[in-house]
Amino acid sequence: AVPTQAGAASADGYLTPGYAAPEQLLGSPITTATDIYQLGETLKRVTLESPDQAQLRWPTPIRLGLNAIIRRATAIHPGDRYDSVARLREDLVALRSYRPVSAYAGGPRYRVGLLVRRHPRAAGLVLLALLVGLGAAASIARSMAREAEERRLALREQQTAGAIGNLFVEVLNDPATREEGVTGLLDRGQQRLL
Repeated sequence: AVPTQAGAASADGYLTPGYAAPEQLLGSPITTATDIYQLGETLKRVTLESPDQAQLRWPTPIRLGLNAIIRRATAIHPGDRYDSVARLREDLVALRSYRPVSAYAGGPRYRVGLLVRRHPRAAGLVLLALLVGLGAAASIARSMAREAEERRLALREQQTAGAIGNLFVEVLNDPATREEGVTGLLDRGQQRLL
């Protein structure tokens, strides 16, 4: 602690550089907001400025929540900070139990990330169920496509067989068939099919 500068307010005339709230440095009265600022600075130093950069290994939703808590606690304007230490504590407890914090609006991705952290087994089972469902849907789609192709080929074969049958009936019933012989019959049949 160093002696406060001229005009700076402190109960004992001392403050700690780097931890003193902006209003404290300006000589304003010390309030709960001042204490919350100092708690935020302490939290920042303990968690985000560690030499081993441990926060880089933290899951993204935790980093986002922690950064938001620190930003709110260390806001420049006292009115933008937590209104009580209890509210700061609530956010820290929420963060520790992988629940959304009031300091961070976060979207669906943030909330889902916390939900997965809170319930990893259930999340794994849901993911497994989704993968099985997608696999089943893909298998059914392939099967339906194969059946449709088989139906198309069967219909084509049926139409071809019908056309050949009709051709034989027409050719055999034609009086000219008796005069042409088998070779003429085959030639006429080939021309009609093409």
